[in-house]
Amino acid sequence: MVSAVAAFVCFNLSREGYLPGDGMSRVWEAPRDRDVPAHGNASWLHGDVVVRARFDALTGFDVSTGRERWEYTVPDVAEICATSATADHDGIAVIAFGSESGAGTAAGGCATVAAIDLDTGEELWRASAPSASSLGGNHDVVAVGGGVAVVHETRSDGGTVIRAFDATAGTPRWIAQVPPACGPQQVGASERRVVAVLECEGSGLRLAAFGITDGAPQWSVPLDARRPLAPDARVSLRSVDPLVVQAEAPQERGTHAFLAFASDGKPRGRIDFTGEYGEIQKDDAAKAVVADDRLIAVAEYPYESYTREQIVAFDLATGQPVWRHGLELDEAAALHEGAGRITAVVEPAGKRRDEDLYVFDTRTGEKRDVRSFREDVDRSWLQALYVHENGLVIAVRWGSTTNPFTAYRTW
Repeated sequence: MVSAVAAFVCFNLSREGYLPGDGMSRVWEAPRDRDVPAHGNASWLHGDVVVRARFDALTGFDVSTGRERWEYTVPDVAEICATSATADHDGIAVIAFGSESGAGTAAGGCATVAAIDLDTGEELWRASAPSASSLGGNHDVVAVGGGVAVVHETRSDGGTVIRAFDATAGTPRWIAQVPPACGPQQVGASERRVVAVLECEGSGLRLAAFGITDGAPQWSVPLDARRPLAPDARVSLRSVDPLVVQAEAPQERGTHAFLAFASDGKPRGRIDFTGEYGEIQKDDAAKAVVADDRLIAVAEYPYESYTREQIVAFDLATGQPVWRHGLELDEAAALHEGAGRITAVVEPAGKRRDEDLYVFDTRTGEKRDVRSFREDVDRSWLQALYVHENGLVIAVRWGSTTNPFTAYRTW
């Protein structure tokens, strides 16, 4: 009888994360945010610094302690309107800022570009790059990679070009001319290439690549070879290398898929939002990640009179599922990829306890670890996850009156 009671107690302590080897405990939290508009929000992890960007400032926190290491404030009454999705390998991120007055000019709009050293918070350089984007404009106005910062710029004659600056020094590197009757809608960069989603008169949206060192055009292809995508389609560069674009046409019978491309622009796999695996939760960026030539996404599918979720890995070469993990009645809140593993925060059904942490092998889907959080992760504001090399798991949130970062450790 005693052994049965002990086993029951140990089982429940384990599922609640109160036994060594089974739990995740909170280490630190960044101070709560306030007055957070929709634009300017971003985050980066570089080395031992995790950085929060909001409309008026960037703040760097020490990964191990949560101590504020630096703060960068945008000048005057300007606001951050766009950020690079990633930082480059030297820890340089790029932001664009401006004001609502004089949109599209050097005095306003999303017209000033600056590079920030994420180690120190130092502004490395600042340049004027007039853009037609407003403060609530496209997120992918700027990008950084391969030693260059790129921005799509509106010229005085109304045309548009892609301009590149040296990521460290800010000196002009090159200007890429886009095909006639086309203008860049979004830009992205990796160590090997610059890519752009182009809006072209009469032919819909296209995808183009440019040389990282000289901006020389490499190729230009329709975004969807099956049928043209109109300029009002919702498009997002989910990864530059490998190249994956999320595209959603406004028409029901149009394109609704993740589209993968080879380095020469040839189409690879196509992953429809809806298939035998269910419906991919594509509206939540934290629920679909690209890693090891896979798209790993959370999909919801009907089961009897309700729905269930599963994590599905798709091969980018074929677009076909290669592994999946069913969550039964639980719900996945966010995914992270890194070091050959997929880390997922999962909310148990009915919130019978705090969230769980699952770890899978990216290639095979083999479950490597399962742990329970001892405190509520506050998934309602969860935007992303980071897993630091020291083992800390950092939850990223955007929203008024919420903590932008919370770090947890295994124990």
